[in-house]
Amino acid sequence: MMVAGKVFVSKKAVLSLPQESATIIGKVFEDSAVRVLESNDVWSKIKSGNVVGYVKTDSLITGETAIAKAKEITKGNLDGKVTVNEKT
Repeated sequence: MMVAGKVFVSKKAVLSLPQESATIIGKVFEDSAVRVLESNDVWSKIKSGNVVGYVKTDSLITGETAIAKAKEITKGNLDGKVTVNEKT
């Protein structure tokens, strides 16, 4: 089962550190689901594939909005593959 702590709404660079000047170590694209490992008001540490790094928290959607987006993307056919963990 894939766990989507949050879902991206736009293409974002994944950074090596939680700061604007950090090295770009990967990218996630519109409507990508990621695992959120840690989060605060400014930065979220995420895992996408083999990449672990940081993105701005305000670039993510959560909760019911994330579930609705996942249903839209999959045309309602989630089959238990996407869950949203509100603890993140």
